[in-house]
Amino acid sequence: MSQEIVVPMWVRLSQIGIGSLAIILSILAVVTPQIGPFMAIALVAVTLSIVGIENIITGFATPSLSKKSRIISIGLGLVILGFGIFTISNPEASVKFMIFIIAIALLINGAVRIIRSRSKNERNKHQKFQLIAGIISIALGIFVLAAPEIGFYILVIVIVIALIIQGIELIIGGIRGKRMGMFKK
Repeated sequence: MSQEIVVPMWVRLSQIGIGSLAIILSILAVVTPQIGPFMAIALVAVTLSIVGIENIITGFATPSLSKKSRIISIGLGLVILGFGIFTISNPEASVKFMIFIIAIALLINGAVRIIRSRSKNERNKHQKFQLIAGIISIALGIFVLAAPEIGFYILVIVIVIALIIQGIELIIGGIRGKRMGMFKK
């Protein structure tokens, strides 16, 4: 069950600032192709680090959150910050790893969809759609493995979309002055 948590003013202002920065840096990473692929990844890494710091601050500075929510916020913030720092310090390895993960996720997603489409429990009008979606997902996974440079652009777009959504959520949370907790106190 969720609960609304009142957030201190300084945390609200940091949420609005960090959310705005996340959106600006994410858009900059996409609309400025001349900065090069690794600069785009560096911008995304910095944005991830900032979002991680926001989660850590929220976990420590919002005592009205349940203990479980605070621990989760701090833990996820540390993971996101760690990934951002790793990406900044090892951009090439990070890019290769993320592209590989995207390809594997596409392959697994495709296989699951194909299996579901063949299931006797799933005999309905969506069965053909699931089969087609599964085949497309597997084809994309193979394509990303075979042409990693395409996988890189898919990766950047997916991360940018996620960070823009996170930025919007932070701005709205900062403006509203409340944050949704996932667990009761």
